Amino acid sequence: MPPTDHPFASNATSAEVWLLTALGEQVDGGAVELPVMPEAAAQILDLVNDPAADAKKLATILQRDPSLAGHVLRVANSTAFAPREPIVSLQQAISRLGFNNLRQISTAVAVKSKVFNVRGFEDLLREIWFHSATAGAYAKEIARIRRHNVEGAFLCGLLHDVGKPIVLQSAVDLVAAKGERVERLVVEAAMDALHGRVGGLLVKKWKLPAFMVSVMLHHHDPSGAEEHVEDARIACLADQLAYWAKDGVPERAEELRRHPVVAALNLYAEDWQALVDARERVIQVAEAYA
Repeated sequence: MPPTDHPFASNATSAEVWLLTALGEQVDGGAVELPVMPEAAAQILDLVNDPAADAKKLATILQRDPSLAGHVLRVANSTAFAPREPIVSLQQAISRLGFNNLRQISTAVAVKSKVFNVRGFEDLLREIWFHSATAGAYAKEIARIRRHNVEGAFLCGLLHDVGKPIVLQSAVDLVAAKGERVERLVVEAAMDALHGRVGGLLVKKWKLPAFMVSVMLHHHDPSGAEEHVEDARIACLADQLAYWAKDGVPERAEELRRHPVVAALNLYAEDWQALVDARERVIQVAEAYA
């Protein structure tokens, strides 16, 4: 919970309507302040479409940002990637983990540091980020089963809630400017309501592929994603599995198995069991990114 002098009060006030209306108008008018993609993340993502991309180019980008390189090495040495011996250099990390893994780790670390950062809400954003990292890891598992674009699925899962911290920052700024006190639950409801649209605006600004814009907009209702429906379905299921993975209750897994998106993805019983069994591995990956 926020500190007692936080502008989001414990009791709801008439400011609720004002805040929700103001946030909606900002989104509709394109007035939401969208963060610039971190330079390192932009360069790393460019490697996806570069036929000449190789591990050496990735290492060069990381070496220009010592903080990012240090975080990448920390993740590379985590339990999730289980190196037999400590990895002490980027060259070692690339040779042991592979180009694709290092690119995904680098992107996650760069995005987290730039976007998931609102003063006073560190605990809330830590929770949202962990959920996002879990969804990214699960999206990769689903994409492998579906023989779909694993790299794209990971990014969609990782970024599906990227609009939430942006909505949160906008709410903080609006409340501070007006001198109001607003129920924190109202702000969280605004994040839930607006994060898809704001996430779509962000990935469009970052010039990410069109299918990712569609996923941001439709990961809660894949039917609206049209030609990108498969990507949206994967992100939708990854999102649901990430919520389930938090506690891993078997009964809830059985309930989730009946979710329409599972049938839409044509997942067989053995596919579903593989996803359930992947929980520990997925959690380890999310913890590594945390």
